[in-house]
Amino acid sequence: MTHEQRQALEMLANSSRGIGEAVLATRGLAGDLLAGLVRDGLASVASETLWTDGQPVEVIRVQITDSGRRRSTSPLPAVQPTISGRSDLRFAICAQ
Repeated sequence: MTHEQRQALEMLANSSRGIGEAVLATRGLAGDLLAGLVRDGLASVASETLWTDGQPVEVIRVQITDSGRRRSTSPLPAVQPTISGRSDLRFAICAQ
């Protein structure tokens, strides 16, 4: 999972009703990224009509799914540095 995907999921996890697609775009989260989260089952979209100044406005909200919530809170895999076959390197340098 990329940093951007994790960031988007964390933002969605902190919103009980989801976040408008336009708001996510202003925060630098591209449509392709959101489409990938939806495709992978980590987020869903819901459309609703709001009325502003007597005019209907369609708003697309992106919401996290249960699978996305589990994924957003899972720890990143730990990376253990290893130096295999190099245990004598320090001694080789000192002996020279």
